[in-house]
Amino acid sequence: MLPFPAGAIIGKRFEVVHGPNETPSLIGGFSLVYICLDKGRSDFPVALKTLRPEFVGYAPRKMLLQECAVWVQIGKHEHIVQCFNLFTADSGQMFLVLELIAPPPDHRGVSLRTWMSTGTPLPSDLALRFTLHIARGMRHVVIAIPELLHRDLKPENVLIGQDMQARVTDFGLARVLSQLPARDLGVEKMKEGLRLTTNFGHGVAGTPLYMAPEAWTGAALDQRTDIYSLGCILKEMVTGALPIKGETIGELRLAHLSGQAQEAPTVGIDALRLLIRRLAAVKPNERPGSWQDAVTEIEFMFRQIFQFDPPTEPKLEAARADLTRECGAILAIAAAYRNLGKMDTARLHIEGALRRAEEGGDKTLARLIEDLCQGEPRINGLYGRSNQSYASVPGLVSVPKRSSRGSKCPWRVEPSMPQTRQQHSGA
Repeated sequence: MLPFPAGAIIGKRFEVVHGPNETPSLIGGFSLVYICLDKGRSDFPVALKTLRPEFVGYAPRKMLLQECAVWVQIGKHEHIVQCFNLFTADSGQMFLVLELIAPPPDHRGVSLRTWMSTGTPLPSDLALRFTLHIARGMRHVVIAIPELLHRDLKPENVLIGQDMQARVTDFGLARVLSQLPARDLGVEKMKEGLRLTTNFGHGVAGTPLYMAPEAWTGAALDQRTDIYSLGCILKEMVTGALPIKGETIGELRLAHLSGQAQEAPTVGIDALRLLIRRLAAVKPNERPGSWQDAVTEIEFMFRQIFQFDPPTEPKLEAARADLTRECGAILAIAAAYRNLGKMDTARLHIEGALRRAEEGGDKTLARLIEDLCQGEPRINGLYGRSNQSYASVPGLVSVPKRSSRGSKCPWRVEPSMPQTRQQHSGA
């Protein structure tokens, strides 16, 4: 399968503006990204993410579903790239439909990596603002999903928009990859020297330059593991150098275990050096204990260094906006699981959509989902609709009730995915 060229239409809905053929930076370690116009939403710009052809198969498709399920539940936040939905073409190819982040004017790229040049540190105030944005975004993530770890925080997975806000992207997949034998993805071992690339298999997932010591040793992981990665990013921003030195996997592992990431002697601001030492401490118990603690420490250091308050963050209610879209996306994931024959998993996702509607206080939406559970006529998809209207949920059709041992909704999910044609033969 070749990448879609510019001008191609994916699933009679998404027109490719540019993709990996035009912009090689849209090729990831295991995925491809397309910048598209959503014809179903008046040319609304989105990013579509899909697996690279060599990773297409049952296990990777399941991983993409799991990533989407995680990402959708995170919801909307100023410092998180939002995942709107999962789109499945008639060929079976799956795409995550993501918020498109445009770079600031006159800047050459959208990722934090494009802001970082070797030997040229970022201004301290800008670096600390980006660090605070990342920490606030991750704090929201663990409020939404308490046990979730990103496991691949790095400059490439932080996007800087036109509003100069940093947003974290690429959730869920690193955790899934770490649970698979390396051969499942055609990778027999972690390759030497891939310092900036996500590596996976044999219980390890992450990018070697930013992986916490406990991720190398197989010890228990928690929020402090991702906080360590943030410390590495901060150090790189304010020093203009990679957080550790080493060319091989063995050298990088030793550098992390020996505490090289927490040392920043060239940083002239004492409070900033102390913050790096705290965030990137070798021992987890010497780091902030949670993302809330990390936010508190970063805000305190911001006041200490600059003598004014850090930027305010969005209101909590704004972070959970567009509940209808979120529930519709969860239901679309349920349909895709059903198409893979995973009935129990599909049922859990529909229950999750009902639970989210109830938690969000949208009684009308909750009743619509309950109607689906109870075998009422087909609901048509929620994707792309506002909170004031409910049209169809693609891929779901209700069927008569059946018993379900303690399940809140005694129903099945049957496939009814729209049959569209790919207009590019290479997909």
